[in-house]
Amino acid sequence: ARLKHTQKHVRPVQMAVWVAGCLLALGGAQARWLQTSASKVIRAPVGQTYAAWRDLKRMPEWSPVSRVDVDPTSGDSQWHLGYHAIEVSWKAQVVTDEYPSLLRWESTLGVPNRGEVRFTADGRDGCTMALTMSYQIPERISRIVESGIVQTFILRTCLRPTMQQFCEAMEREAGGLIVDQAAPTDAQITETLRR
Repeated sequence: ARLKHTQKHVRPVQMAVWVAGCLLALGGAQARWLQTSASKVIRAPVGQTYAAWRDLKRMPEWSPVSRVDVDPTSGDSQWHLGYHAIEVSWKAQVVTDEYPSLLRWESTLGVPNRGEVRFTADGRDGCTMALTMSYQIPERISRIVESGIVQTFILRTCLRPTMQQFCEAMEREAGGLIVDQAAPTDAQITETLRR
């Protein structure tokens, strides 16, 4: 069953809408890429986890995104992120699709972003998920970006909650394994800036 934006999702949704709105409002020619990454061990088969993430219409089940529309012909997608009367959307395309290990995407219109997810089998019917999200940040707010505040904000309000929700869903689907409800303490976090 698809998750509604429950209380557990409200704060990440509010924060994600705010970040996306700021990126659109401050956008311009002078920009740099902000990259935030995290990894998580998932007790579910690598093929299952890849297929679930690749099914873009399922994104609202574990991320702040409210809806993803996929063009059946081109495979391009329209992403919607909303909270109350405010909605931000962007178009994206998958640029690398290597089952069951690597998926890369980038936006083509709207909020400038790109990312990749890697799934590595661990040999015990589980896998490691490594998620990297990059956003184009206007040069005029680069000092804030360089301080790490924005990266920590994205990590705490978007990346970690999304990975935790995804992990729980995959482990449930893998056969009722006990799901750890705590924050992902096994996540290896790297935060870097890329021009």
